[in-house]
Amino acid sequence: MLTEIALTGSLVGGGDLRMSNPKWLKIPDGLNWAGGWNVLGGYDKGDVVLYATEEGNYHAFVSKAGHNTGNVPPDEYTWWSRLVQPQWDSIK
Repeated sequence: MLTEIALTGSLVGGGDLRMSNPKWLKIPDGLNWAGGWNVLGGYDKGDVVLYATEEGNYHAFVSKAGHNTGNVPPDEYTWWSRLVQPQWDSIK
């Protein structure tokens, strides 16, 4: 079973989310939706966050370990892995 999160943007191949049409982020079993990444957030192993780049693109990342606080997803590969998603227009 998948958890499906509605986003105000479109997720494109490779995990980018571009602001255009509403799309869905599908989170596999065993992972937990934690919302938008926050530097003060404390994330557990398997938490999924949405990280916004300076360019305005969004990427979904999965925490690799517990007690994950202050580690920036694209810069801290020991703490985060990218949740790559295909592009879709609706829940299938």
